[in-house]
Amino acid sequence: MNMFHSMKPGARLGNSNCNHLWIHHHPHIRLATLSHCNLTDYSTPHRPNSKLISHAQQNPSPTSDDLEVAVFRFTLGIPGFDDALVPRVVGAAGAVLLAINHFLGLSSSTTPDAQLRAEVIGLFLATVAIFTPAIETRLRALEPGRGRAALSGNVPGSAACFGIDPSIKESSKREVAWASFTLLKNANICGLLIVHNGRAVAARGQLASDIVAASSTSASSSAEEKSIDLLDKITKSLPPPSSSSPSAGYFTTQADTRKLGLSIIPDGCQAALIQPIGHNNNNNSSWLLLVCDRERALSGKERAWSAAVADKLAMALLQ
Repeated sequence: MNMFHSMKPGARLGNSNCNHLWIHHHPHIRLATLSHCNLTDYSTPHRPNSKLISHAQQNPSPTSDDLEVAVFRFTLGIPGFDDALVPRVVGAAGAVLLAINHFLGLSSSTTPDAQLRAEVIGLFLATVAIFTPAIETRLRALEPGRGRAALSGNVPGSAACFGIDPSIKESSKREVAWASFTLLKNANICGLLIVHNGRAVAARGQLASDIVAASSTSASSSAEEKSIDLLDKITKSLPPPSSSSPSAGYFTTQADTRKLGLSIIPDGCQAALIQPIGHNNNNNSSWLLLVCDRERALSGKERAWSAAVADKLAMALLQ
């Protein structure tokens, strides 16, 4: 009996296009290997493939109800080495070989013009390869809603948190939840804090780990109790409204963010934006803090959009 069933190239699995699919039916092993597949979002409903359904009905097995899919990514497999740095290593190696070749050629009386031209071109290509990872990082930082989830979780001195003040009105809670979600989703930030009248009303994303860890309650605590404890700890760490509140503005470097004196900002924060909430906020007691994991991460459009969100929050919190 053949234990492997194959599909022809071009067959469809759910909402994906696959060139090859091998499914291994075994009472103890469930493995599906996809090669050259373009997987799309499975959050949208789609019609199941009738061919696959009929095939499963004709070949019942204990594992026909669930299908495990493994997508493989081929890397160099060197522990602690980021594959994105491969162009830099290749460029550096090429530059070293060019230098060795040039100095070995000095032993002859004259260096051919063709060799000099080849060395110039090779040096240019090596330079491009060396700076390619840095260029890629810069371009990704400019993308709105970048795929920054993996990076955001690696901000030094940070921990994930989420809390909304349960004492505010239900309509205000919805506005605060919407604002925090859209800012984290579409702006180049890793965490945010909303302060109203000197009191933290919402915190979301990656913030200072020492404050977030200090607010950790027992596992049996409700979500409301955890939010209250988190926001109380954050409020106590903020400067009192009577004193000098943090100045509004865009702080583009790590050194600038440390001058703010806000302990809620993680040690690994590279940039921050403090946006006042409300036009009549003379004493700076209500403000929005956006924390970035990269220097100069926020574009002009993102800062303008953050100001619009702050105005919307002002109307919601004054209800």
